[in-house]
Order: sequence, then structure tokens, then C-alpha cells
Amino acid sequence: MALAISHAYGCYNPKQWADYLGVQPQKIYAEIQKWSLDRLKEVLLKMMVHQAAEELKAVKKKVQPANQEQTLPWQWTTV
Repeated sequence: MALAISHAYGCYNPKQWADYLGVQPQKIYAEIQKWSLDRLKEVLLKMMVHQAAEELKAVKKKVQPANQEQTLPWQWTTV
């Protein structure tokens, strides 16, 4: 079930899941079997936050060109 849910967060096979968790790929199933539901929820939440951060980085690059300085709201001028 954990591997099926992880597809939504960008881990499409057990090797990617093991790499994300820092576990040897051969021991991934043994590791997952030891988890409680709270541990599974914690790991999936971390994956979700990581995936959201990656998506935000991509959007930020599209919205703000690299050569443009970021302006803060109080720096905006009205004409």
C-alpha cells in the first residue's frame, strides 16, 4: 500500500522509495513491514512536502526570470 501511495509523490518503484528513505533496496520491504501507521503517515507527509517544494521551485523559475530582481510589496510604486 505504501508503495502504491508513493506513486503520487514521484516514487515509481521500490528502488526510488529506498533511495528517498536512505535504505538499501534489498531491505526496503523488511523496513516497511516494521513501520506503524504513524510512521507511514510521517514518511508520506515528508514526501508530500518535498514534492510540493520541487513544484514550487519549477513555478518560481517560470514566473520570475533569473535576471530580474525580486521586488517586495512595499517596493512597488504606483503610477
